Parts: sequence; C-alpha cells; structure tokens
Amino acid sequence: MAGLIANLSANLRRHLPISGLALLLTALFLSHSGELFHSSVLQQLENMLYDARIVLTLPNTPDSSIVIVDIDDDSLAQIGRWPWSAISWRSW
Repeated sequence: MAGLIANLSANLRRHLPISGLALLLTALFLSHSGELFHSSVLQQLENMLYDARIVLTLPNTPDSSIVIVDIDDDSLAQIGRWPWSAISWRSW
C-alpha cells in the first residue's frame, strides 16, 4: 500500500506542472472568449488562427452564386433611388 501511494505521489509530482499549465491556459482562453478580460496578444493569436482556418477551408475557385453589383450615378439616374422593387432586381 505504501508503494502504491509513493508511486501515485511520484506520478502526480511528475504530471502536476504540465496539468497545471494546461489548466491555466484553458482558464485564460475561456475567460478571454467569455470577455472577462481583453488581451491584445490573445486577440492577435485568435485572429491569426481564424485567418489560417479560413485559408485552409475555403475552396480555390470563386463562388459563381455571388454577384458584385457596382451602382454608379448614371445607373441611379436611370433606375431611381433605393429601395428598388423586386421587379428591378429580377430584370438584372
């Protein structure tokens, strides 16, 4: 029994620093994401990881269902002011 306790104590001492660090980092990230405090370093890290995730998951081809409409002054003079009717949108 004493050997088991000594072995358990040795394992606990060996893993305590890493477990403590993991617990501390988890608490730090949770409190940051819960907006309990603001850290510009964590915000930068979060932004960089978000950008990397977007780059890795986006397809390499543009989405054909997205259309960019540039409305200039001549078009406004022809179509009229916003809001436009659904008929105007369908004709495009």
